[in-house]
Amino acid sequence: MVYVTALIAPVKKGGETQFVKSVRASGEICIRNGALADVQAWSDDVPVGKVNDLHQAVKREDDEDIVFSYIIWPDKQTCQDGMSALMSDPIISDPDFAPPMDGKRLIYGSFEPIVSEGNTSGADYIDGFLFVVPAENKTAYQQMAAEAWPFFEKFGAISMYECWGDDVPDGKLTSMPLATHKKPDEVVLFSWIGWPDKATRDKGYADMQNDPEMKPPEHSPFDGKRMMYGGFKVLLDLQPQNTTPD
Repeated sequence: MVYVTALIAPVKKGGETQFVKSVRASGEICIRNGALADVQAWSDDVPVGKVNDLHQAVKREDDEDIVFSYIIWPDKQTCQDGMSALMSDPIISDPDFAPPMDGKRLIYGSFEPIVSEGNTSGADYIDGFLFVVPAENKTAYQQMAAEAWPFFEKFGAISMYECWGDDVPDGKLTSMPLATHKKPDEVVLFSWIGWPDKATRDKGYADMQNDPEMKPPEHSPFDGKRMMYGGFKVLLDLQPQNTTPD
């Protein structure tokens, strides 16, 4: 089973070029150290919520957008070794490669997928989600998500990952547990649905609304009012075959 490191952060509007330069450099280090994919996506359609949302999660300011990012590793040990290699690389302290973001407000964690369908990369557009599920409902949520995948695939999605929190640290200013209003008996989930493009995504959701077989669960295994989500345009999708040779 693969392992996922995830990050959501505020970034300066108009900073896409510098952002891609920075994350490409760091992503290639991860790929060289065993990562299967490094995907970085920029906010496109992130709604404001009543209870919480991704804007509040990273304390986004008016001159900022949001990035939704994840790295897929073959296993937890490779992840730990790869992240150690990244953090010890000189490029981390090189100001020329600094991403246009406030690192104090980024939120992150490490996750074990409980549902992983489709391709690890290759999406042009992503729907990203952050929420919590009671620990005792893990099996029920996993079953619900697995049953939903055929519908998303039917309407054009190319991937769906549902990732169960394994190492999701608390924070004082921002964090995934704070953003989701996590309770002691709950676990943070980070998930995404990948689409070939935004048009397919928009049409897919519209068609799902009219599909008589698409029915919501009678009893939800989690509190949907605290689910945060948004649509993101993929800026960088690194895989072992498309990195720069040493």
